[in-house]
Amino acid sequence: MRPAFPTLRVLASALLVLACGPKDGATRYPITGKIESLDILDREVTVAHEPIEGYMPAMTMPFKMPKDASLLGRFRGLPIERLRRGDVIAATLAVTNDRSWLENVKVLRYEAPPELPVRPPKQSKPGLPLVDVPLVDQDAKPLRFADYKGRAFAITFIYTRCPLPEFCPRTMKGFAALDDAIEAEPALRDRTRLLSISFDTEFDKPEVLKAFGSAYVTDRGQGPFARWRLASGTAADIERLATFLGLVFYKEDGSFTHSMITVIVGPDGKIVRELDGPEWEVADALDALREALGVKKPQATAAASPGAAR
Repeated sequence: MRPAFPTLRVLASALLVLACGPKDGATRYPITGKIESLDILDREVTVAHEPIEGYMPAMTMPFKMPKDASLLGRFRGLPIERLRRGDVIAATLAVTNDRSWLENVKVLRYEAPPELPVRPPKQSKPGLPLVDVPLVDQDAKPLRFADYKGRAFAITFIYTRCPLPEFCPRTMKGFAALDDAIEAEPALRDRTRLLSISFDTEFDKPEVLKAFGSAYVTDRGQGPFARWRLASGTAADIERLATFLGLVFYKEDGSFTHSMITVIVGPDGKIVRELDGPEWEVADALDALREALGVKKPQATAAASPGAAR
């Protein structure tokens, strides 16, 4: 009979993980809330949660549930495949500098959910003109998309109080990387613009947008917001733009549950490409900007992803 030492070593390693916890650099918070929706393919669950002490107030937010969140140690818990809309859960929220996820999920009880609101159909598509709405930028100056006529530009949507690193902060990092890549291409440098639009119209006033944007926007010698501006508008105008693009956001308890979209627009004001979600690649946005301007790709261009560090 072969000795059982290898098995004992594996067991000892598992017990060590149980005792010490994962070495992933994450800060962990207990969370309790009700599941509002699930996306099994993307392994994402949207939870209307109670206040998370030391991290965020009560709100409705989407959270990732990676496959490894149901393995050994403190990761033990129900996988997303065994959850359903209406489950009231207790779990652990793990947060690092660039991602977050739920682990150790347990179902406390089930509450029948109300009917979901009807979402208006998306109207936009490549080739159509982008609907123009009046906005106000970080310097309290009026702004319209028509101001960009003759230039290609990219718009995306954020709100400054977004707490999860892989959503609005990731999108802002993506635009920062895109801004760096544009600066490195003389053919794009003076012919492109970037615009981050907040749908939190009550809170994200010009002074808030300016302070928030200053952490991401680089001064290229013509002022920090010469190429990349931040803006918002009235609730009605932002809703009109969002409806056109199929962007969904719901305000609950001072925060938002929202989808994400980045749109590349040509110098004629027509949509060139739409990039869904926060995980688009800078290379794809650059290609769309070049396409819009009729510019060829340089022989050697290195482009980072939105999650790349500055």
